[in-house]
Amino acid sequence: MDNGVLVATWDRKLFSGGWRGAGSTADVVSPSTGEKLASFGVASTADDSEAVGIATEAQQEWARVSGDDKARILRQGGDAIEAHTDVLAGWLGREAGSAHGKAAFEAGLVSAEFYLAAGTALMPYGQLLRSAKPRLSMAKRRPVGVVGVISPFNFPGILSARSIAPALALGNAVIH
Repeated sequence: MDNGVLVATWDRKLFSGGWRGAGSTADVVSPSTGEKLASFGVASTADDSEAVGIATEAQQEWARVSGDDKARILRQGGDAIEAHTDVLAGWLGREAGSAHGKAAFEAGLVSAEFYLAAGTALMPYGQLLRSAKPRLSMAKRRPVGVVGVISPFNFPGILSARSIAPALALGNAVIH
């Protein structure tokens, strides 16, 4: 995938129900070289509220998707990341200042998180809990709704994926 085409898709924009312009922008600057790589749209409070509304609506439908289908979609996500590991590693190198080896290692871990989450989507619906009383106690897994993820700078890909993929596997929507 050509990085120029990729940047043109999101440069000076934000994603909320689709790519669109933002009221303000900020620059993506390489910590290694100080070079401006691109600009991104900065979300306003109104943009955040809109994103939460979109995610809340989408989550209700996503929660009803079967575990098998969620697992298939997460595996497809892992496949897509794996197919474009070089693009992700390149951005990690430029944007986070990661050395090539670290960036490639991290990009590989990101796809692995999606494959692992695919297995999570197939886990049992709940579990029986021990009880000293003569009764049946069961824990039932339910999505919590919309999950917000803020990524740290040091391992942004893996630390994002480690939160995003399992949340999706369990029927939640994610705002990142």
